[in-house]
Amino acid sequence: MINNYEILQFMNKNKQYKGYQVAQTDSKQVPGASHLLFKAGIDRFLFVRIIEPTRDTPTTDKILAIEELASYKFSEFETVKYDQFSLSQRYTFTRPNGEQLIVKTWVSSATLRSALPDKVKLIVVDRKWYNRIVGFRSKKPLHMVIATVIYAAIIFLYFKYFF
Repeated sequence: MINNYEILQFMNKNKQYKGYQVAQTDSKQVPGASHLLFKAGIDRFLFVRIIEPTRDTPTTDKILAIEELASYKFSEFETVKYDQFSLSQRYTFTRPNGEQLIVKTWVSSATLRSALPDKVKLIVVDRKWYNRIVGFRSKKPLHMVIATVIYAAIIFLYFKYFF
């Protein structure tokens, strides 16, 4: 698995992607996309797939190419709803006709919020700190009880074996 730093190094060697930021992504609307590329001041973001060499490929490079799967313009969208979880962010882009593009990014220092133009209205979902924790996000009592039991068991086992 290639990390974002290695991808950034590859991108900086290619003029086409120089200066772009990268984030791991998951979007059901763009199957096969593993990463999202964006750049502040540029009115587009790209869903890409990183092409890695196979065992049969005689190369020392970790990345062979970046395949662009989809490209969108920020100006196509009227609003962006931003939802921050503990390790991931979810962006819901909404067009004037109501169509939505849902993008989930995670474990990345790059934030898509920094690249949003001023004319796109940003709506930040406000959550209490504990509603960002897995098991508490849905606010369903059963999920919260199960998560609490699991977290308590993990803490108990930690103290039992290490102290």
